Order: sequence, then C-alpha cells, then structure tokens
Amino acid sequence: MDIEFFNITDKDKSLAILLKTEANIVLQKYINDKKRFIANKIKFEYVLKVIETINSIDPNEEIINFILNTLNTLWNIGILSPLTLNEDEFISEKSRYGRDNKRYSYIYLNDFNEICNRNAFNVIVKKQYDHQANSEIICPYTVIKGNTRIYINKGGFLTGDYIESCKIRQDIIDRHCFTIQSVVNIPCSYIIDEEELILTVDHREPKLKALKEFYDVPIKFDQTIKDRKYDIRNYKKLNKQ
Repeated sequence: MDIEFFNITDKDKSLAILLKTEANIVLQKYINDKKRFIANKIKFEYVLKVIETINSIDPNEEIINFILNTLNTLWNIGILSPLTLNEDEFISEKSRYGRDNKRYSYIYLNDFNEICNRNAFNVIVKKQYDHQANSEIICPYTVIKGNTRIYINKGGFLTGDYIESCKIRQDIIDRHCFTIQSVVNIPCSYIIDEEELILTVDHREPKLKALKEFYDVPIKFDQTIKDRKYDIRNYKKLNKQ
C-alpha cells in the first residue's frame, strides 16, 4: 500500500469533507514514516465508512447529532436511560459477584440484598515502592479499571483499613431511576512486597471523598496488612537520592 492522502471529490458531503481535510493534516506528520502513515490512514478509513453510512440516509444536522450522541452514550456507558434497579432487572443466575443487572452487568445484587457497582472507580498508579529494597522505584503510567482493593494510609502508614466494594445507597435505589455516574479515578501508590502488589491511598485524598459522595463505601479491615507495618515515609524517595 502506497502513501496516498485522502482525495476530496464532488460526491463528498460536509462531514466526509471535514474528516478528509483533518485526516490529511494528521497524516502529514507521518509522511516520512510509511508504516505509521498507513496504520493511521486505515483507522480514518473506518471512520469514513461510518460517515458514508450516515450520509446514505441523507440526514439533517439534528439527526446526525442524535446518531453520534447515541453511539457515544452506548459505547461509553452502555445504556440510554436510567436503571430501575427493580428485582426483575436482575438475572436469576448468580455470577461471581451476585445477580448481575440485565442492562448493566457491572451492577449486581449480592447475597445480602445490597445493590453494588463494581465499576465505580478506577485506580491511577502514581508511585511505586519496592518494600524489599526499601526504596521508591520508577513508576510506569498504569490504570487499573474497575473496583479493586485499596488500603488506606494515614501519614503514609497502612492502617489495615481498605475499600473495595461500592454500594448504591437505599434512598437512591428507592427512586428507581439510577443514572450511571462518572467513574472516579483514584490516584494511588503501589507497594511491591516480593510478588505481592498492595495499593494504597491517603485517607485525605479528594477523589476518595468524591467516591463516598456517590456511594456507600464500606471500610473493611485486614489485620495482616496492619501487622506488616508498611509505611511509605520509610522508603527512600527517587527525588532525594
């Protein structure tokens, strides 16, 4: 496949013209890198196919906006209207977590008749510490999607308290009109203890407080973690070598 920019023709309509114009500007950056040029052009060609499909129904601006907004909502959220959280909205069979919601499987009904969301937060790993080396180490950008166990630290000391599950509050359930909230991104640190990876967040972290405004977030306790006496303050920091 040779390097070739998009050609705008008389048959192209406004959205296709806009895409081709902007795509050619992007592709210009890869003019000396054939592999990346071709890879990016193929992606734009997929977008062009979608645009051509939309144009085939000869829509007006309102319809185009509706189509794009609908696709965006379905892709990013997965549903178009609020959940009722009624009993009949959950499947009868149990999964790993409980009875999943038919429309949004991240939400489930557990054995205690609590409705939880296992996609309430993501973790953004900001720092890493090697416990054996007693030192901070270089941290690659890492995102952990979906709820996972995070230990709370106070002044750097891991107390043994942790969060993991997020329950939808009863007053919200009673409204039967649950809108999917934005997923909260919580900045955390990793403590690497041999092969064990331990996530931790400061108890004053604003994102943690934001999560608690959306959900009932139970604080649980792990005696083993407390007994190990992890303390971030004791690790040698990269910027203090």
